[in-house]
Amino acid sequence: MSEENIRRRVVTSLRKAIDFEQQSNDVEAYRNYLEGLALVAAALQQDADSCWTQGNPILTAKERKSLVGFAEQSVSRLVLLLDKQDQESSNVFKETSQVTDNEGAMRSHCHDLPAVVTPVPSPQRGNAAREEACGACEESPIARMRHENKLLVARYSTRLRAATTASQRQNLQLELERRLSENTAIARQRQETWEQHRSEVAARCHRLAESKFQINEKIESGTITEADFKKQRVYSAALQFEEENSWFKKLKQDVLFQPHDERLQRDVIGRILDRSHPVGAMLCQMQYAVLDKVNPIITKHQSLLAQRHRSETDYALEEHKAFRRHFQNIAADIKRDIKLLETLLITIVEPLGSDRGRGIITEMLHQVYFAPVKHHLIILLRLVTHNDEVELEAAISGQAVDADADTRQACAMLRHLPSLHSPCHMLDSLVTTLKALASTSDENNHCKSLGADDLLPRLTAVVILCRVPSLLAEATYMENFMPTERALGEGGYAVTVLQSVMSCLLPHSG
Repeated sequence: MSEENIRRRVVTSLRKAIDFEQQSNDVEAYRNYLEGLALVAAALQQDADSCWTQGNPILTAKERKSLVGFAEQSVSRLVLLLDKQDQESSNVFKETSQVTDNEGAMRSHCHDLPAVVTPVPSPQRGNAAREEACGACEESPIARMRHENKLLVARYSTRLRAATTASQRQNLQLELERRLSENTAIARQRQETWEQHRSEVAARCHRLAESKFQINEKIESGTITEADFKKQRVYSAALQFEEENSWFKKLKQDVLFQPHDERLQRDVIGRILDRSHPVGAMLCQMQYAVLDKVNPIITKHQSLLAQRHRSETDYALEEHKAFRRHFQNIAADIKRDIKLLETLLITIVEPLGSDRGRGIITEMLHQVYFAPVKHHLIILLRLVTHNDEVELEAAISGQAVDADADTRQACAMLRHLPSLHSPCHMLDSLVTTLKALASTSDENNHCKSLGADDLLPRLTAVVILCRVPSLLAEATYMENFMPTERALGEGGYAVTVLQSVMSCLLPHSG
């Protein structure tokens, strides 16, 4: 077999493989690359046998180099095909895992809950738009190489279509293969350096987090808790996130240089609470943990809310106590979650430790944390307050009130309260409602200084006019999740007044 025939057959196999690869037929491409390699190996083996045994080589040095060059191109393409296969398998696994992690709870809850329950919105949507705005995370050299090679193939595809002769197309294909192979080789070298750097950064961040939360000291003293390990783990991941995202590091520096800029503070908190950040990812896990605790019980017992009579049996009373204990346990977990998140936010961005910064943290945490879980917590609370809700509905349905413009306006504001999910926003709305009601009786228009004798009758008329018995659950929700500093201020006073009014309307209040 002449060298020219071998070269022709190798080129034919290579061209077929490239054509199959462009048609996304990776299996046939793989086979043709292997066929070309087999031809080269057979020719080189025959040449070696002839040279060493008979002293009469078949191929010249130039011909051997040419064949080895074809073999290198085939091997490079085979490696790329194998990498592509591995990447596709990895992507399928990642996508499946992400769907399971991010949508599994929502999907199961939507299937299990009765139709009256609103499906759980997936926590913290819209990350893609935010990532585009803030810049993507640092790509690995291999990922950048794949993107660059796609663009390269697209450019050469245009040139190949414009080629007029088979020789031109063959030269372009070989040139493309050479450039793709070079890109791959360079990317692999850079990948090793990149991965080593990431490992060093991860180790350094772990040591910093360990020192920040005094993990070793607490272990030695026996005071270490699970929350300490969680803080260390998430803070370490947050430091690594900062190393890999220069835009976030710059944003933190802006907050340090302008510690009183509320817009910057809100921006950095929003970025941290995004699911792409380790803190935001942990927040999502917390939300799904709450849903996993709440939904089994409301799925099983929600039908009780359709009963419009008070149940006084021993079993019903025990069931009511169980609902209350269940809610109290969940509420305690939520408060621990909020406290942990607040600690991490202040640790990551120290200027947020000011009084105003803490207030912004609480407001934004409530807005994000309670968005997907509030509706389900309210259903559980309605099971807790069901007997009182039934009596309140019966009490207000039989009464009529003369409503002036102020009363109707306050009624509209109170009806809007259940549509809010953040306890902070609900408190603000309730305080505004009470101030609107009491504006004629208090010249300073300050909720804390209002007299109950003036306010209670007007608020009672508003509650009767609204005819929303679930306000009992809404008030309990605000009472349990309002920030501690607001419990002693206008917010706490407003909730107490609302609860007092509804309690007075109940038949057994006397």
